[in-house]
Amino acid sequence: MQTGNSTGVLESLDGNICRCTGHNSIIRAAQKVSDKFTSGDKIITQSDLAEMKIIPEYFLTIHDRLQNLSQSGEGINSDSKSYGYFVGGGTDLFVQRPDEMMNSEIKLLYNDKDLFGIDIKDGYCVIGSNATVTDLRECEILKKYFPEFDGFMNLFGSTPIRNNATVGGNLNNASPIGDMTIFFLSLNSVVTLTDGISERDVFLKDYYLSYKKTDRLKNEYMKCLKFKLPDGNYFYNFEKVSKRTYLDIASVNSSVFLKTENNFITEIYLSAGGVSAIPLFLSKTCEILTGAELSPDNIKEAVLTAQKEISPISDARGSEDYKRLLLTRLIYAHFLVLFPEIFKTEDTYERL
Repeated sequence: MQTGNSTGVLESLDGNICRCTGHNSIIRAAQKVSDKFTSGDKIITQSDLAEMKIIPEYFLTIHDRLQNLSQSGEGINSDSKSYGYFVGGGTDLFVQRPDEMMNSEIKLLYNDKDLFGIDIKDGYCVIGSNATVTDLRECEILKKYFPEFDGFMNLFGSTPIRNNATVGGNLNNASPIGDMTIFFLSLNSVVTLTDGISERDVFLKDYYLSYKKTDRLKNEYMKCLKFKLPDGNYFYNFEKVSKRTYLDIASVNSSVFLKTENNFITEIYLSAGGVSAIPLFLSKTCEILTGAELSPDNIKEAVLTAQKEISPISDARGSEDYKRLLLTRLIYAHFLVLFPEIFKTEDTYERL
């Protein structure tokens, strides 16, 4: 914990206290603890906190105790047993299906060292399925190619969830509004599946077959996700609308990656969540925009095409009409953020 930083103290509590009542006293207590340390540069360790009786001493042994637990995720490649579930961080699965999970044969992937890491191989960024959201945020490769990525991921869950939610678990959850899924769809990503013996690649845009159903076979698990490292004149953006800015699931989200040359779109990948039973790759909309000039009229035509591709339903996060309107606004937002100059005239907004 960094001392002398009230913002850092509040961020450290992110996701650990209830939003409904009583949290102000916890925040005040945390700030008082932080105020005990006068040096803004000193890093306070768990040992320091235990010595000051702020945390119990047994906290110091938790890491070693966890390491001594059964390493059930290791040696997975040599295990031919049939499992009901392959589990990554389990941040969503154990919450949604606790009883079923307790009574099922599961294989914990979280300790499999072969599934960690974020590397560059043959021009691709390869992300192990055990990489967490925090790993993605701290990855120098992603920072280099996508400087705004950290800000996008700040909208994903809370700090404890980001520290444990894995890429493999998030993508295989198959939520129609998964933030990571929508982002990686727009990078034309590929998932590598394995049964421990053989492997096969599937484009993420083809991976989702129907609601919560993927192309993954029962004995397969996700080894990694990969996408081609971008070059040239490329742009990307992620947009999300939810009832709360932070710690909330999207009503609708969308991501775009595109390349341009001489004000024409040479390549584009556009995705949307919350508007279909599956995380949606807007293939027809991309076809309309590929080779098109960057202009308000062409973007408007693309928005109309997108409306024909989606099939949102009314639920707790909004009506069908509301979600259609949101996607329209989010697609416009992509281009407003990336190419504000094409919207600079007043009559542009009247034509949209």
